[in-house]
Amino acid sequence: IYNIFYYTIHMHFPTIVTAFYNIRALENGSPKDNRQMDQYLQIAENFMMQLPYPIMFFIDPDDSILYEFITQTRQKYMSKTFIYQERMSDTYFYKDIDRIRELQQQYHIYNGDLKHETPLYVVLNNNKFHLIERAIESNPFQSSHFIWMDLGINHVARNTERIHEWILRVPDKIKQLCINPFIEYGDNHDIFHNIYHHMAGGLFSGNAEYLLKYANAFK
Repeated sequence: IYNIFYYTIHMHFPTIVTAFYNIRALENGSPKDNRQMDQYLQIAENFMMQLPYPIMFFIDPDDSILYEFITQTRQKYMSKTFIYQERMSDTYFYKDIDRIRELQQQYHIYNGDLKHETPLYVVLNNNKFHLIERAIESNPFQSSHFIWMDLGINHVARNTERIHEWILRVPDKIKQLCINPFIEYGDNHDIFHNIYHHMAGGLFSGNAEYLLKYANAFK
């Protein structure tokens, strides 16, 4: 009876989806402007890599450093680890990179930082929905529910250990953090020149059906 119960629960674990693309290397960016890769991986090693749940990692096929990092730090959880290799240039929103670069030069965001929010950074963040779609299509762990989680989520999140309390209770409908209420002041010109960060993109979840609808609506 115990084995049947364990097997049933195990099969219902949602898949955590995450990604790491070393965009600063692709941009030849300066480490002083952004967090260095080894710092980011240390953050991931302290939390994400220790989770005993199914995780899909999206990485560039040429990134041998990250591939080795995942296989080494997830060694005891390799049966719950799936590495999906896809080039940044093959992802859905990469087609918009020239347009993003053009718009960033034409339209000023008052509280933006172009050294950090580069075109590739914008593409990477929007690609979360593309990667969720890829994860649902391949679904190596046969999950009904999926969780997008930034690889370094523990850098900004508190009480991360509480994932063990809710991991088996992920609702069907989309669940996502709201940082600021959708109430803005000022005229339209000022509103669209500022980033308000209403929604947190570092963590969201739902069942496969609703997440696919969400991704399609976002696109």
